[in-house]
Amino acid sequence: MAKAFPLLPDRSLKRWRTDDTFLLNTPKPTFPKYHVIHSQNENKTVRAISPFLVSKTLTEAIGPGYKVTKMGSGDLLLEVRDKAQYEKLSKLVAFGETPVSVGPHRSMNTVCGVVSDDDLTELSESELLEGWQDQNVVKVQRITIRRNNKLTPTKHVIITFGTSDLPESIETSYCKLRVRPYIPNPRRCFKCQRFGHGSQSCRGRATCAKCASIQHISDNCTSETTHCSNCEGDHAAYSRSCPAKKKEKKTVELKVKFNLTFQEARQRFAIHNPSYPSFAD
Repeated sequence: MAKAFPLLPDRSLKRWRTDDTFLLNTPKPTFPKYHVIHSQNENKTVRAISPFLVSKTLTEAIGPGYKVTKMGSGDLLLEVRDKAQYEKLSKLVAFGETPVSVGPHRSMNTVCGVVSDDDLTELSESELLEGWQDQNVVKVQRITIRRNNKLTPTKHVIITFGTSDLPESIETSYCKLRVRPYIPNPRRCFKCQRFGHGSQSCRGRATCAKCASIQHISDNCTSETTHCSNCEGDHAAYSRSCPAKKKEKKTVELKVKFNLTFQEARQRFAIHNPSYPSFAD
């Protein structure tokens, strides 16, 4: 009779590992599932090509079962069904007379999770990365907190996996740790104060984070009143109570939970929250 293995309790973050359970948790081979199709013709985006031609060419090159989504840049986001389709992508060189390039999406082929355990506190990031490399871990970052004006390491570690699917757990020698989704804080530009990009790539006007003035930068603000440039509320753009920030946080949660692009996550939020105020992105 086959040996029955105990279920992992929901409340437990770790348990002893046996050789049998180790075999059950051997990582599966991974491959990049998400790819960007870009036109090599600078006068014609991929979105301008007939969708019928795109569909026919893709099916002939890699077979059926893929998923295509339009991107705001004019490119197409391609999700392949399996490794066999991924290996056939080299056959895709053009749609009709329009040459195209195909490359892995910069962020959607990795996923971040968080593990928490007291046994990890004394281990360095390099030790953790080395110990987890055989489980498709590509980056490790410990969460720190500031106490008495000094950064103190915590038992919480952010793990980046080289796959688009977050594993339920990760083996740590004889322990198994539960992996939770990592929800980052909304990214706010310190130049224009808008969400979704950083100051280095910002094309907007410099705006004060405290009073929303475009006449001076935040460091030079002497205003006694606060005003938010995102929601027009009586608070600074960095306020935790800002409705625009709360909306962006919910959008980030949707992006992480369903592995969406920001555009798709914003669209889904709008559909499910029609009465929520609309703010400039």
